[in-house]
Amino acid sequence: ITNNFAGIWLDDSSNNIIFHNNFVDNLWLQVFSYESTNVWDDGYPSGGNYWSDYVGVDLFSGPFQNESGCDGIGDTPYVITVNNTDHYPLMNPRPDVTPPKITILSPENITYTTASVPLIFAINECCSWIGYSLDNQANVTITGNTTLTSLSYGTHNIIVYANDTSGNMGVSETVYFTISGHIIDLYTQKEPFNGKGLNAPSDAFAPQEEVTLYAYVSHYGDPVANKLVAFQVNDPTGEIYLYRTNSTDENGIATISFRIPSTPVFGEWTVYATVDITEQTVNDILTFRVGWIVEILQVETVDTYGASKFSFTKGEHVHFNVTVRNIAFTSKEATITIVVYDECGVPIGHVTLHNWLIPSGTTQIFIIDLQIPKWSYVGVATIHANAYTDLPTQEGTPTCPEAYATFMITRT
Repeated sequence: ITNNFAGIWLDDSSNNIIFHNNFVDNLWLQVFSYESTNVWDDGYPSGGNYWSDYVGVDLFSGPFQNESGCDGIGDTPYVITVNNTDHYPLMNPRPDVTPPKITILSPENITYTTASVPLIFAINECCSWIGYSLDNQANVTITGNTTLTSLSYGTHNIIVYANDTSGNMGVSETVYFTISGHIIDLYTQKEPFNGKGLNAPSDAFAPQEEVTLYAYVSHYGDPVANKLVAFQVNDPTGEIYLYRTNSTDENGIATISFRIPSTPVFGEWTVYATVDITEQTVNDILTFRVGWIVEILQVETVDTYGASKFSFTKGEHVHFNVTVRNIAFTSKEATITIVVYDECGVPIGHVTLHNWLIPSGTTQIFIIDLQIPKWSYVGVATIHANAYTDLPTQEGTPTCPEAYATFMITRT
């Protein structure tokens, strides 16, 4: 089941048993499930389905995945929705055999101030051999995550290799990282993506949100106190928003804060921080996006299959496609509401998606559905779509301005 808008579409369809399928690169969702509860695996050891976006590892075995050794089944479940979980996701497509996929999580392409850096990686299947090569040297055999020690100052590269039990070799991408003798590291309060690391970006900020900037200054791994740090913030047009200076505390950290204006320039903002350490100027650059964290870009009326449709008769069901953008690095919960008014401004119905998880980036949500009352006035109907942190009765606040669209109501 591959390269579809949604791999499987379940609308109020429960008690299905679905396993031993390959869900590969479906564009919006591998599975769309609305008010549906189904079984997605055949138990252990038969297993469930293969999911191309599954990021778990296979280091353990057994019904509870707590025994030593791998078994071709992911150690953690694949969650589709709250009521739909593949408890035993397959690590490899059925029946194809592919080399292991290896992702290095640490070290990253950043600068470190310590000579010891953890080597953390993820492999999508059980392997008979794992090793790594540091700075193009001979492979070092390991059994799992480890720590790189006694690293020299300068730039290093690392690659992780692995063979699966059939002898297929997988190779990770090359990661470059630097061990620095003196450094300034600029970051924000946004966890977990705060921008730590040389020239690393921070997560996004909304209008009127406060930004706290931290600049950590160190010399060969030790914090440097009482050092003046210069800060400069530019908006996306290159205009200077502020200059500031502050001294590092006993932990080597200089801190300033400011608030994003209520009508900022949306886009990528840039922060510069510089300091003099032993008569050498060092700097770090931090970027972050400013905008509505969760924003409704467009709402349109569609038919049952998601195709655009502008005209509907009285008594007909209207469906909606809502295009939403999340500029944060992580998924955000939002409550999406739609209210429809007829030609005379009379509300004729509403739909609500409560606490919907919006992934990072731009996505499209298919909302079902609203039936046009027989008593509605014929003519141009208006749609008002809003996104909130929660319902207003639950102290929710808007995440963006209201989106607006129209469609026609006809007699027949």
